[in-house]
Amino acid sequence: MTPPTLFILSVVLNSINLALAILVYLRNPRHLANRLFGILVLSITAWSAGVSLSYFTIDYYQLHLFRSRAVFAVASMMALSFVAFTAVFPSGHLPVNMRKPLVFSGSACGILAALSFSPWIVAGIDPSRNRMQVVYGPLHKVFGLYIYSSLGYGLFILLQKLRRARGLIKLQLRYVFLGIFTFVLGATTTNLLIPLIFRTSYFSGYGPIFMMIMIATTAHAIIRHRLMDIKV
Repeated sequence: MTPPTLFILSVVLNSINLALAILVYLRNPRHLANRLFGILVLSITAWSAGVSLSYFTIDYYQLHLFRSRAVFAVASMMALSFVAFTAVFPSGHLPVNMRKPLVFSGSACGILAALSFSPWIVAGIDPSRNRMQVVYGPLHKVFGLYIYSSLGYGLFILLQKLRRARGLIKLQLRYVFLGIFTFVLGATTTNLLIPLIFRTSYFSGYGPIFMMIMIATTAHAIIRHRLMDIKV
């Protein structure tokens, strides 16, 4: 896939994702699951847009550095919102046993989001190549551990709920799990695992395209199974 095609696809997916977040939120803004799903999708959209701009544009060093660091900060918030959403979906109520994990995840998110704007996670940008490459700081592996732990924990929660659920709720959980799992697996491989192992962000621009399956499964669940109590 050529870079212009990849960039256009990313813009289209971000637009659809944004519309999806607004649709779910406006359907029932008082329902906690709807609000958190909207926040989750908005954070994914912001992360995807930041990745695309950093990957496909070359501009002033300081601006590029700030945007790259902002992507890491948004990724921290995306991981936190994912854990929060999985904790309350589909009932809309936060279980008592999830309060401490959310406090811990929120504290870690705040610290890492703040550190994202320092050289500790993103040390700088290497402009010597055809595309500017991120130079990772000493806490980049800690950041990766937080992201993988949060996303893995959220998927574990969904899987546990899926095993206990029955009927329509089980179908809704199945599509949510499939869509998010595919996105998490693909995006973390291109934007976290490969940079952690090979110290390169060359494939980061491909991460946002994994939103396609998440959008498709969510839309299907809304149309066929009234996900988030939305009737189309």
